[in-house]
Amino acid sequence: MDHPLLVEALARAAARRGWLDRRDIERVAFALRGVAADALPTTLRGLAPAMAEHLGDLLPPESHGGFGRWRALARLGGGSMGAVWLVATDDGPLAVAKSAAVHGRAPLLGGEAGGSVWTGNAAEAERASPDVELVQRFAREARITAGLAHPRIVPCLDGGLAADGARYLVLAWVPDGDLAAELARGGPLRPAAALAVADQLADALDHAHARGVIHRDLKPANVFVQEDGAILLGDFGLARPTSAGATRLTMAGVAVGTPNAMAPEQIDGRDAIDGRADLYALGCLLFTCLAGRAPYLGRSAEVMHAHRTAPPPDLAALVPDLPPGLSILVARLMAKRPEDRPDAAADVRAALAPLLRACGAQPGVPVPLRETAPPAPPIEAGDALLLHGPDGDPSVVLWRKQRIVLGKQRTAGVDLVVRDYPEEAYRERISRVSRRHAAVALAADGTASIEDLGSANGTTVDGSPLPAGMARPITMSVEVVLAGVVALTIRPSGGAVVLERPANRPELRYVLAPARVSLGAGGDVPWPGASSMALLERSPDGWVCDGRPLADRIDLGGLELRVRPLADFL
Repeated sequence: MDHPLLVEALARAAARRGWLDRRDIERVAFALRGVAADALPTTLRGLAPAMAEHLGDLLPPESHGGFGRWRALARLGGGSMGAVWLVATDDGPLAVAKSAAVHGRAPLLGGEAGGSVWTGNAAEAERASPDVELVQRFAREARITAGLAHPRIVPCLDGGLAADGARYLVLAWVPDGDLAAELARGGPLRPAAALAVADQLADALDHAHARGVIHRDLKPANVFVQEDGAILLGDFGLARPTSAGATRLTMAGVAVGTPNAMAPEQIDGRDAIDGRADLYALGCLLFTCLAGRAPYLGRSAEVMHAHRTAPPPDLAALVPDLPPGLSILVARLMAKRPEDRPDAAADVRAALAPLLRACGAQPGVPVPLRETAPPAPPIEAGDALLLHGPDGDPSVVLWRKQRIVLGKQRTAGVDLVVRDYPEEAYRERISRVSRRHAAVALAADGTASIEDLGSANGTTVDGSPLPAGMARPITMSVEVVLAGVVALTIRPSGGAVVLERPANRPELRYVLAPARVSLGAGGDVPWPGASSMALLERSPDGWVCDGRPLADRIDLGGLELRVRPLADFL
């Protein structure tokens, strides 16, 4: 198993749950870089207790047998009915495994706000819903998903029976998130983006309906969006076949779906529903994308009553400047009687085509959900930056200072923490390094030096002891050992000093550059794969790259570096 996949899975799962903010996630990912996979749990315990507790809860137990060839990496969610995991094979990439619990009774009534609910006769539903129905429903989802091969539907990659007897389904992972989260974060979509989403969903529904499958739970949380506006329809857990001989797992008179997007006939629990129920939900979803709220508001029972009896809200009164005909199409999709809606998803696409063109978009072509973001603001003045390539490694920590202090832990006055990782394996060695052990400096004339700050266990330079309080000039590459345990290579390079740790963290370099430093091909800090060079200079307002304010990326001739203000985790 490629270790970076473990780190990525932990960060993704933590972000999805909202347990750690971005800075915490970056700090953890940075701390885990270079840690052996089998030492990961130990290293997590060595982090700040709150982080370790959160991240430790995401790791699978040692007894977890995985899902066939897929190894469980981090838990995304789940409950009494099963679990959802980020998984990967030995060579990646990340995927999602859904597993169905087979122990205990699975409740089919109730549900969280905004989630799928079951209504009807509670006692009858409970008697009719033991584990066997859950397994049957899960098996049906697996069959349906595996039989739908379409670029707008989340692909099914695998499925089977896990070592513990649980059924599982492996689906492609869409890291950019779902439409519900995007709407909650950014508010309503502009018409072109909303129409493009509806067009792609109609395309996916057309494919499913042609194969006799209705989704029955079309809602923003089941629509996964990518950065360019492309969507994938997922979660066919409530889907069912429409063929006459298909087995029914839902009792007559029992409704299943999500209140905010259930067609009247679906709420009534009618047995003979067809793809037009999905088109009603598509109208609700399009309304939500444009208005930033569901068509009907209130408690679940009130919302479902409104779907059955209230006229569709006037979208044009809520959202000004809509393309002519758009509000009429939404109202038609949300018609109470199925026969008053479009007959098929293909008809919806035909009605969407002129509306898309009126917005300057084209049918079948994704539209970014948000306007193109303005250029990133310049990186503000600060002591340090973190630079890394597209895969995270190698990385450079760049200080805009004339002097940095090295020590064993993050305390006031320490710039660089030099403890080796994993911390648990090197705890005794780390204890030998002083809190403020040594300092590296670069004078105004470009002269570099290293000074022992009175450490208890001393510092050597090329094997010779460095007297405490004496600054030794560095004119060429030297080997420095702190307390006999932490080895560094320090070398002057142009107007900078470069520190490396070949024995423990070879992928990471530290650069002290108070005035300027060149990166890339032929620069002070070479970078693998770079074909050009960028010059970073200090200005009163911050860093400047090739004469312009430094933004969040640097182009080194086809190799793009990410630039971030350095969080205080070194």
